[in-house]
Amino acid sequence: MNAHTGAGYVVPADMNIPTAGAIAWWRLKGTVSHSDLLAAWSSAGLDTSLLPLPPSPEQGLRRALKEQEERRVMARPLGKKGSFALVEESLTGKDLEYRTLFKVSVDLVGNLHFEDATSAHASHEQQIREAYAKHVSALSQGDISGWLVELAYHVKAVSLRDTGGIYFVPSTQLQLWRTVVGVLREVSEAQMFEVPALKSSEAVDAILDAIATEAKDEIAKLEAALENDMGKRGLTNRSARAGAMLEKLKAYEALLGKGVETIGQRLIDLQIELSTAALAAGGDE
Repeated sequence: MNAHTGAGYVVPADMNIPTAGAIAWWRLKGTVSHSDLLAAWSSAGLDTSLLPLPPSPEQGLRRALKEQEERRVMARPLGKKGSFALVEESLTGKDLEYRTLFKVSVDLVGNLHFEDATSAHASHEQQIREAYAKHVSALSQGDISGWLVELAYHVKAVSLRDTGGIYFVPSTQLQLWRTVVGVLREVSEAQMFEVPALKSSEAVDAILDAIATEAKDEIAKLEAALENDMGKRGLTNRSARAGAMLEKLKAYEALLGKGVETIGQRLIDLQIELSTAALAAGGDE
């Protein structure tokens, strides 16, 4: 008997279990090499335009300097973009005094420049250079977390909690999601979890409530856009968003066998209103 194995469950291939999709969540650990992710992503045949950008030189330096901070040593940004000072704090009597140890900046091509660094700071300088080389080529847990949320919505998932973290992935998108999960398991220590979402009445109601909540939130944003003095391009983009939300809502209605008619109608009306407003606005902006 062949079986499909997922994280935490096994579904025999010859068992007719009615599922709407899967519930997915993750636990992240460590950083991810951007080059390794790109290689594995491309090898899996996935669209590279969906990948996050690597950290900018400034982000890499900021993260490297964060590692250098101690109880009385802090990194502080300077007026020029990409420039920082490593500052030492000392307690003098009842007052605090601050002394700049040295300054460090990064240019647009990623070269580090140290100012006022003496031989006494050689160890600090070397540690910063090594940390920078690590951070500028690696995605942090924060980078990966935000990117995974974007990917979840790309595969038409909906959040099952107001605070996010747990998502329902529809059955029509599971193959793509599982390919993404496979890549992440290959290049990172991330733990990716999935359990089947059975088509019980309780599960259907929970998923329908999640997609309805997402649609209502989008409707509120679109209604606010109509009230603002927005140009043609912005209104056109909002009209497209209304259409995308409507298509997602219809897909869930087809999947679940039930829907919320009033929400769908409001999205249709908003799409028309936004398109009409865009035509009336004229111009490019």
